Amino acid sequence: MNKIMSARWFDNFILVLIGISSVGLAFENPLNDPEGTTAKILKVMDIVTTTFFTLEVIIKVIAVGFGFNGKNSYIRNSWNQMDFLIVIISIISLFPIEAKISVFKIIRMARLLRPLRIISKNQNLKLSI
Repeated sequence: MNKIMSARWFDNFILVLIGISSVGLAFENPLNDPEGTTAKILKVMDIVTTTFFTLEVIIKVIAVGFGFNGKNSYIRNSWNQMDFLIVIISIISLFPIEAKISVFKIIRMARLLRPLRIISKNQNLKLSI
């Protein structure tokens, strides 16, 4: 798993997924017909990207351990903490919960943090922040 996690193609694939996810989030509109083609395509995109982001977390946890494998454990890195939170929010947002609940609306809005994952993948952006 370390080999996959540290491969350049893996990082590039995740960056492409972040871009696709960000474009999908930009097209979401609460006024769109929930049964329309656009809403259905965006839902499929959300499921696919969330699945791959979840697999990324699982691969990294297997490679370095979750929290008790020393200072290099997955959750001990602040960027990984942010990634993990975004993935959990994304998973929760997939559940068909009534959208009128204000807490659920906030959780769905938190998916807008996905583009921040680009920073965690790019060392130069990390240094600028």
